[in-house]
Amino acid sequence: MKKPSMIKTILSLLLKVVVVVLLMAAIGLGSFQGMTKYITGSFYDFKKAAKESEEEPAKQEEPTQVEVDEKSMESILLFVDSEDDMYEYIILSMINKDTHAMNLLFIPENAQTQVNRKTQKTLAKKMDEVGSTVEFRDIERAYTGTERYEILSDIIAEMLNIKVDGWDHMTAAGATSFMDSVDYVSLTLNDPITYRDSEGILRMIPEGEVQLSAKDAYAYVTYLDGTSAQESNRLERTNDYTDKFMTRLRAKKKASAIVKAYQKQIESSQGRSMDLFKETLKSAKNSDFLTLRILQGSESGDTFLIDSQKAQLQVATLSAQAASYSSLGNDSDDESNENSFDEDSGDSKNLSIEIYNAAYVQGLASEWQYYLEDEGYNITLVDTYQDEGPISTTRIILKRDGIGEDLLRYFSGADVSVGDIDTGGDIQIYVGTDHTNVGVSE
Repeated sequence: MKKPSMIKTILSLLLKVVVVVLLMAAIGLGSFQGMTKYITGSFYDFKKAAKESEEEPAKQEEPTQVEVDEKSMESILLFVDSEDDMYEYIILSMINKDTHAMNLLFIPENAQTQVNRKTQKTLAKKMDEVGSTVEFRDIERAYTGTERYEILSDIIAEMLNIKVDGWDHMTAAGATSFMDSVDYVSLTLNDPITYRDSEGILRMIPEGEVQLSAKDAYAYVTYLDGTSAQESNRLERTNDYTDKFMTRLRAKKKASAIVKAYQKQIESSQGRSMDLFKETLKSAKNSDFLTLRILQGSESGDTFLIDSQKAQLQVATLSAQAASYSSLGNDSDDESNENSFDEDSGDSKNLSIEIYNAAYVQGLASEWQYYLEDEGYNITLVDTYQDEGPISTTRIILKRDGIGEDLLRYFSGADVSVGDIDTGGDIQIYVGTDHTNVGVSE
């Protein structure tokens, strides 16, 4: 075998010396930050870190602190039981006292979060071997009744760095009863859902456009699909349903009736007032007042890992948006406040409107329903019309003359006529292929 040359030997030795020197310099820093910069950045970054380390001790980065204006925000937690008592919904309601903007933040029931030592000692009285990281499910098993909601409220307040002003608790039966405040909610399902009702009977909600009654709706929002992201999927469905439900509820009920129906189904913490909730519903002009979100975190196996720092930032952001909501024209003196769902306004907004999908475009009628409901209209029926194949021009049938002219803002060029309506509605809209672009008058 040929021996290496003297030059190669010397170069190899020099390279080893350089490596050793670099490692010694890194160790001498006594700072993981310096090594991290060297590994992930340039050699210049490493030298800069070394110089900074010589000049002053390395500083630990403090977590970002986010401030929430608690004086102008009411935060209430809503705990909703499931029929099997194994899964419980936790919803944080945040209402700005000045602008009446409302945020609903859905917190996964299988959430896991860290607690401080004081809370850890409190939990240790009823929970064996409790650590600094706890799961809400374990707390729900260890505590019952009022004590459960108080301790969870304290932990969530600590986790989100806010003050929780009170809590409401609703049973599964109470939730279903409150959902029954509207006759149905229209949704589009990508997949069918099969479940057993309280009597053990197997039931199925088909895919496609469906109108969910309260009983089916409760199954829809509590159904677990067995996937690794089943809790996140469930919250997404709940988010979607709640949005549609609130829009329809506002179109059908006055604020006082909504609050009364809600209050009838709950138990609340001592001193809990419904005044702000009622005022918020009264002043709401459209669906912009309500924002729905899922708490920041990630699902891992059977646990939802809450990122407390991102969650705090999320709450602070929502709070700031709620505080600026008045800039969107939510002043109580604004003439457009006549569009509040407590008032009848517009040529057709106090009338019963039916929408039929006559364009053979899946979900089109429901899309128009949600759009027009957001505009303040009362949609009482959504269905398909396939008696003559896709129609090219939208038709609007009026129960009597002198109504419906405002709908031409959305359905320009539609054929309008007065005719018999035997379904109980005042106006029927048969959406044709000329209005498949929802919200845009073509």
